[in-house]
Amino acid sequence: MIERYISKEFGVRPDFAFAKDRNARSILPRKVLCSVLYNKEEMKLKAIRDYMQYKTHSNIIHHVRSVEDLYTVDRAFKEKVDRVYDAAYKVYYLNEKV
Repeated sequence: MIERYISKEFGVRPDFAFAKDRNARSILPRKVLCSVLYNKEEMKLKAIRDYMQYKTHSNIIHHVRSVEDLYTVDRAFKEKVDRVYDAAYKVYYLNEKV
């Protein structure tokens, strides 16, 4: 459910998590998804690696840290991430649909 919300927020295809594109349009939503899975879902790095079909979990660490960095310098990105995290809170803690 959170993937659909991220795809709408960033204007990408719903299967963005598994797309092999390497442009900013597809990478940013994947970074945010990794961050949500790690911080809100509290998945282990290896589980996220397997889910996202990455070869190593270092990609996940990089994505989570880069979301934190972008969050502090890019206002538009910050607003999108805030909306995604609000939706994630509703999904994971309140069991609501977004």
